[in-house]
Amino acid sequence: MGRYRSLDTLKGLCAIIITIYHGFAMFGRHQLLPHGYLAVEIFFIVSGFLMMARFDAVQISKTRYKSFFIKRFWRIYPVFFAVTIIGAIIGLYRIYIFDSFDRQIVTWVQAFFLNILVLPHMGAEELIKNGTIYPFAFQVWTIFWEFIIGMVFLAWAKFGAKSTFTIYTILFFGFFIAIIFNPWINYHHPSLNIGWNNKTFFFGGGRALLSLFAGIIAARYMAKLPEKYDNLLKTLAIVLLIVTAFYFNIRRNNLYFEYILAYIGFPIMIAGLIKFKSVILNNPIGDFFGKISYSMFMTHGFMLTITKTWFWMYNIKGDLYIGMVWLFCTISIAYLIYKYIETPSGKIKIGL
Repeated sequence: MGRYRSLDTLKGLCAIIITIYHGFAMFGRHQLLPHGYLAVEIFFIVSGFLMMARFDAVQISKTRYKSFFIKRFWRIYPVFFAVTIIGAIIGLYRIYIFDSFDRQIVTWVQAFFLNILVLPHMGAEELIKNGTIYPFAFQVWTIFWEFIIGMVFLAWAKFGAKSTFTIYTILFFGFFIAIIFNPWINYHHPSLNIGWNNKTFFFGGGRALLSLFAGIIAARYMAKLPEKYDNLLKTLAIVLLIVTAFYFNIRRNNLYFEYILAYIGFPIMIAGLIKFKSVILNNPIGDFFGKISYSMFMTHGFMLTITKTWFWMYNIKGDLYIGMVWLFCTISIAYLIYKYIETPSGKIKIGL
C-alpha cells in the first residue's frame, strides 16, 4: 500500500480542528467549531480504512494476536505515557494551588495508576467536574478504544474478512448498536459528542466501533471502484467537505444528520480524497501536520490545562493573539513529541 498523502493532510486538519474546538477559551470565545468533535469520527474511520488497506497488502490474517498487539502498543502507548505523566504532574500542581490537596490526592493517585494502564477512572469528576474519566489527558479515552477495535479488526480479518456475509452481519450489528444507544443519546445529549465521561464511556465504544467498520467498508468497496467512478467520488468528496465545514460551524445539533454524515458521508469523503493527486491535498505542509497529528491530538490537552491554570492565576482573558500563540506552541510541542518519542518508538522492532 502506498502512502495516502491526502489522508495525512486530512488527519492534520482534524488535529487542528479538535485542538481549536477544545481551546476556544484561548481565543477569548465561548465556543469555536461547535461540532468539531466529529473530527474524532474521521480519525477512527481513517484508522479502519488504513488497517483494511494494509490487510490486503501484508496478509494481516496471518498475524498473531500477541504480535499485532505489541506493534500497536509501541505505536500508540509511548506518546500516551508521556502525555499522561505530564498531565498528572500538572494535575498535582493544580490541586495544590487550588488548596484541595487533602481532599483530592487519593483520587489523583487512583486516577494516575488506572490511567497509566490506559484504564478509565469512573470517579475522576472530583478532579475535573465534567466527569472526565482520563483527567490528565481528557481526550485519550479514544486510545482505550483504539486498542480494543484494533484487536476486533484482527479477529475479523482472521475469521471473516473474505466473507461478504460477515460484512452484512457487521452492518446489521452496527445498525443495532445505533438503535440501542441512539434513544439514550437523544434524550440525554443529542449529539455524538460522547465517550469521554463516566456516563457515556461505553457508548463511546459503540461510536468507535461504528467508525472502524465504516472505514473498513470504505477501503474494501468504495476505494476499489473502477476508475470510471473516480470523478464521481471526487465530486462527492468535495461536496461532503463543504457540508462538513458548514456543519462544524453551526450551533444547532441534529443527531440523525450526524449519524448520516459520520457513518455514510465521511467514508465516502475519504474514499474520494485518496483519488486526488493535486497539490492542494498532497503537499509538504499537509505531510507535516499528518505526521504530527497523533502527537498534536495527545498534546493539546495538557497544553490547554497549563494555559487555563495560568489564566486563572493571573486573571488573564484569551484573545485572538493569545490563541494563535497558544496554537503555535501546541504545534511546536507536538512536533518535539513526534520527533523524540513517537518516531523512535515506532521504529522499535519486535522479534515475534
